[in-house]
Amino acid sequence: MKPRPPEAGGEPRDPEYSIRVVSRMTGLSPDTLRMWERRYGYPKPTRADSGVRLYARSDIDRLTLIARGIKLGYRVGESINLDETSLKRRLAASDPARLNIEESEIAHDLVDCIIADDPDSLRIRLRRAAVMLGTKRFISEVATPLLDELGEAWEGGAIEVQQEHLATEILQSQLHLMFAAYEGGTGPTIVLATLPREYHALGLQLVGLYLAACGGVPRILGADTPTAQIAKAGKALNATAVGLSVSLAASSVATTNHLEALMKVLDDSIPLWLGGKGASRIGSRPERALLLNRWDELEDAFENLRQRWISR
Repeated sequence: MKPRPPEAGGEPRDPEYSIRVVSRMTGLSPDTLRMWERRYGYPKPTRADSGVRLYARSDIDRLTLIARGIKLGYRVGESINLDETSLKRRLAASDPARLNIEESEIAHDLVDCIIADDPDSLRIRLRRAAVMLGTKRFISEVATPLLDELGEAWEGGAIEVQQEHLATEILQSQLHLMFAAYEGGTGPTIVLATLPREYHALGLQLVGLYLAACGGVPRILGADTPTAQIAKAGKALNATAVGLSVSLAASSVATTNHLEALMKVLDDSIPLWLGGKGASRIGSRPERALLLNRWDELEDAFENLRQRWISR
């Protein structure tokens, strides 16, 4: 997203974020944000000339704290009129671990490091967040929102292609460091890949690391993998499941055809997991294909798989 222009004689104002971006970063649905605006008078977004709601960075920070309070059992009416200091004090008393990460480590601030051509700061903050949050929360609360925010920033013209590539490389390096802690695992093996002509593979790294943190043994084949090779790897590696990442850029028709081809050669005993933003757009999914849209769904699917693996 592009920042607002500077006010006359003053510093640049906060960047403006669409309701879609705010929803992703806070976990609050757009409907919830609109309802709170009507009922409580907060948040109070500005309006673009087109009428689109635009939120400031400070709104995202405060809404994130409110959302965390709701998860801890506080009512909206108790929290929504509190300032950030009061919200943090309340959360600290209830769950200090939730406040270990600094505000500057929120996804949009990480993108600001790239906008400012400061990759070293991005690298340091990612490492700090990984230590403070642990693997699963790092993936769900930092890495995933960061990728979404990078996409928004690129589409909005706030960053260039080379900056987006640099940020992605830094994130991948961090993921590789974290993978090292899970070497030598002995849990269920999950083969991860993308289908032919599907070149977006960073999601596989996130899924693989999350599964490793759950106790699994991910085997990442990478992008653009022929269906016969995916099936062959599943058998050779004694996989308990095969996971495929499907991006929004993937053709729904082509994906359906590749899945049909995969089902003809994949062992019937191996379940198929489908994830990624393009997975839900697939018109016809195989009966034994499980659609996983959220990290908690992936964790539940793995736990069911692990129980069957233990009992076999």
